[in-house]
Order: sequence, then C-alpha cells, then structure tokens
Amino acid sequence: MGMKFEKNMRIITDLMAYCHNKGANDFHVDIAFQKGSANYKIEAAIEDYCSEELSELRERLSAPRQPDVENDYWGLGGDVDTDPEIELIGMMISEAHVEYSGGSLKIDILRED
Repeated sequence: MGMKFEKNMRIITDLMAYCHNKGANDFHVDIAFQKGSANYKIEAAIEDYCSEELSELRERLSAPRQPDVENDYWGLGGDVDTDPEIELIGMMISEAHVEYSGGSLKIDILRED
C-alpha cells in the first residue's frame, strides 16, 4: 500500500473519529482517487451539533497546507476531538467544505498531491 493512500485513509479515519466523538451514529463515506488528488466526502448523523462547533471545525480545517507536517503526522496523532488534531488535518489538505443541516454534518475534502 502506498504512502499517499495511507495518509488519505488516516485523515478519513480521524475525521470519522471526530464525528463519532461528537455523537455520530450513522456514517456515509465517498472516496475518489484521481491522478494527483483525492476527494472524500463524509456525512455523519449528529444531533445537536452547535454552530460554534461548526465554525471551529471550519476554521481548523482551513489551516494553511503544510506539506512538511505530513511526514511528522503519524507521530503527532492523539485524541481526534482536540483542536490541534483537527488543525493537523487542515495542514494536510487542500480544501475543506463543511455544512450542517437537518442533523447531518457534511465534510467535503480535497487533497492534492
């Protein structure tokens, strides 16, 4: 298995763990790998996800991309419910779009090589 694939899977797993920690009880994940990029969408059923949590998640995932962080990411992981962990994910992705409505949190991630 290639390192790029492993990094993408780690990001997806950490985002799902974040959703689980917020009370998600149902998940739907779509993954598309293309030459030079990966796009994944996570939809999680979460009751009572407040606007402050949504704003914080958006802010953390919009951290500037820092490719040098990717090499250290494996050793930096911890409790994915913490702000620094989500910010680490933000540093590894190119774009994130996050929405919450009707009890559903939707996270759309683009990660370019």
